[in-house]
Amino acid sequence: MLQSFTESKKLLRNQMKNIRKSMDISFKESCDNEIFLKLVSSEHFRNHDKIICYVSTDIEVDTRRFINYALECGKTVAVPKCGRNGEMTFFEIDSLDNLERSAFGIDEPSEKLHRKFSSDETDSCLCIVPALAFDSDGMRLGYGGGYYDRFLSRFSPETVGICYSSCIVEKIPSQQHDIRIKNIITETGG
Repeated sequence: MLQSFTESKKLLRNQMKNIRKSMDISFKESCDNEIFLKLVSSEHFRNHDKIICYVSTDIEVDTRRFINYALECGKTVAVPKCGRNGEMTFFEIDSLDNLERSAFGIDEPSEKLHRKFSSDETDSCLCIVPALAFDSDGMRLGYGGGYYDRFLSRFSPETVGICYSSCIVEKIPSQQHDIRIKNIITETGG
């Protein structure tokens, strides 16, 4: 059963990565823009002064524009740093300019240059959650490292998942420890 579960998730991850990699650049930019507009006009954004957000890679919904906009609006923004112990820590940034490329190819904050977010700040903020896919129940297919599941099992920020509508699937294989994302925004809804 576990092998089947693991294989199902691996297959779905590969399918979602292929969908994203095959997106036409201008279509992706259009979708990114629609998601950005929905996100910044949402009550989730308006109601929070502190935001934690992943820094997007080329195949993810663009968050760089969102992060810059949030900073311009005077919001406190923190981005994740993934540790070797499987834990994720968030550090406040004032710009995307002084991030460092990690071994995973992800831009992360330097612990020397940025202030670590406290537990209280993390619990009271808006968390923009990445995913390869979501289903209509809010279950999330991540990249397989478990970083966000571990983080969200310890803290309780308001969560918003952002994703392309082509990556919303009928059902994501899940287990009891998987965390449901309360709000999902795509280019077509949210």
